[in-house]
Amino acid sequence: MKAQAEAPNGDGRVFRGADGATLTVFGRNDVLNAGIDATAKEVAADLAGRGGRTTYAAGRGNWRVVSGADRAGTIFYGKVLQRGDQLAIFQLRYPKTANRYQSIAARMGACFSMLK
Repeated sequence: MKAQAEAPNGDGRVFRGADGATLTVFGRNDVLNAGIDATAKEVAADLAGRGGRTTYAAGRGNWRVVSGADRAGTIFYGKVLQRGDQLAIFQLRYPKTANRYQSIAARMGACFSMLK
């Protein structure tokens, strides 16, 4: 995957694969106090889009994960972490034919954490 330009506000970055996969990593403040559950639902809705569906959702403590497929069959995996009023989010989208991303998503999910 190739890194794209950093977001203008410096809060994240997008990486694109030649096969159409995208990884988006960003952070934000929970200024509306929506909380981690509402944020995870927002991430799932964004990734699934209209006509897609979330097939897996889990979480405990300060993390939530969601996965599923959008209307076109593109697979998605998202993880949300919260520490205080800070949220860290990654979203991975990849073609259903690119099976190698299943293990990448699992590894990223295990490694993705908020530094103290």
